[in-house]
Amino acid sequence: MRLSRLDTDIIHAGEFADAKLNAMYLLDGKELFDLHATVEHAMPNGKTEENVRCIVADRSRAIFNGRIHIHRDAQKTLAELNNRNLLLSDKAEINTKPELEIYADDVKCAHGATVAQIDKQALYYLQTRGVSRSKAQVMLNFGFINELIDLMPNAALAEWIRPIIRERFAQMEVK
Repeated sequence: MRLSRLDTDIIHAGEFADAKLNAMYLLDGKELFDLHATVEHAMPNGKTEENVRCIVADRSRAIFNGRIHIHRDAQKTLAELNNRNLLLSDKAEINTKPELEIYADDVKCAHGATVAQIDKQALYYLQTRGVSRSKAQVMLNFGFINELIDLMPNAALAEWIRPIIRERFAQMEVK
């Protein structure tokens, strides 16, 4: 089993602090990845956008715990936390826990999580158009992740990582 864990802590210690956290992870085999991300809004007018996407296959396991804490003095904070997950196997597992802890009363905050499987109708639609099952799966998986790649501020890095991710998807199989 390959085990990885990442702990990220961000503190908005100044007014108008802004953070964008975008993460994606692709797991297969018996990999286990554990992501914990905490954002502390201590001052007013802060902004956080956190988007995490995960695809798990085989017997892999993903854990996500995202926490945004809005302190009493952090009025006018805008914070969003989204965790979207895709299961490619009945034996894969995803545990997700997005959290908001809010002590200020003039804020706009939202959080959510989804866990789903590849849409069988979308897979069927592509296959009826002559796309092989394996290529259709790669297309659907890549579409799920590509939005975060598009958000990368470094275009050269985004172009470098796209073929690596496509190749990884080609190796993953929906079961």
